[in-house]
Amino acid sequence: MTYTILRDTREQQGWSFSPYQKCNGMELATLKTGDYTIKEMPELICIERKASVAEIANNVIKEKDRFTRELERMRDFPNKYIICEFSMDDIMKFPEGAGLPKSVKDNIRINGKFLIRVLLELQQEYGFQLLFCGNSSNAFVVAASIMKRIYEKNCGV
Repeated sequence: MTYTILRDTREQQGWSFSPYQKCNGMELATLKTGDYTIKEMPELICIERKASVAEIANNVIKEKDRFTRELERMRDFPNKYIICEFSMDDIMKFPEGAGLPKSVKDNIRINGKFLIRVLLELQQEYGFQLLFCGNSSNAFVVAASIMKRIYEKNCGV
């Protein structure tokens, strides 16, 4: 038996999965929750990709209601992940190194410690795994590995 990875159509610059081992590759689909799942078992796994510290900071500050609704929908998945293409160090330095224009950075009133606190509180409340992978390549490998393990575990492979 093989599986196919689904990527949400709204995921603009996401990962592309080619066929490998038991994976047939990737298809685009409109996902109600998250950015990635497994086509054959979409109720088991939800992966949300975060490309930058600025993106996740925007999620927890400016788009808090929308982000909270997303986390609420993720709650029902037994395997739910937020996979970050940056490091914990990158979060701790925020807003430095976030690629924000000086005019925006000068008006930010939060720091990395605050972001970590909010993310850990959300993680505890909604039960997702928060993974800091350092870069896009590592995050892709982690996501592919997670999906392969979920598939194998649930197919008795």
